Amino acid sequence: MITTADIQELTRPELDEVFEALGQSVQVLRTAPVPDAPPPDVDLSGGLVLAPPSSVAPQGQGAAYPAYGYQLGTRERQEKGIGSDLPVPVWEVLVHHSAPLDEPGFSLVLTGGGLPAPLPLEVIGDAEDLGTVRVAWRLLCRAPGARHAV
Repeated sequence: MITTADIQELTRPELDEVFEALGQSVQVLRTAPVPDAPPPDVDLSGGLVLAPPSSVAPQGQGAAYPAYGYQLGTRERQEKGIGSDLPVPVWEVLVHHSAPLDEPGFSLVLTGGGLPAPLPLEVIGDAEDLGTVRVAWRLLCRAPGARHAV
């Protein structure tokens, strides 16, 4: 019988090599809680509406994690149920298993791998633990202020 540890032992080292070769990383940004603040806003799908990430990470949140992100095309958006009603570019991002994405309330900044500048990303929905064995995270994100790929 194959265990979770077996899957992690076989898959994690290979993904580490792939992430290194692709040369991208993400910074995880979390907004600091404000005492006695009103409850956070939620969008139509029930996701938290976060303020745009600041250019300076909160204390202790500056670590970069290996990642790979790419913009979804029209066909890929349709396959994932994201229609044209979302007027900003949508990205799918795979993030190293060590990133602290198991609790909501974060945004990402993707860098490297040929991107001309750091790309702020707002997460759509929850981070998906691939295979439920903490091998990697998969996220769908929107990139407000970014341009659609041609």
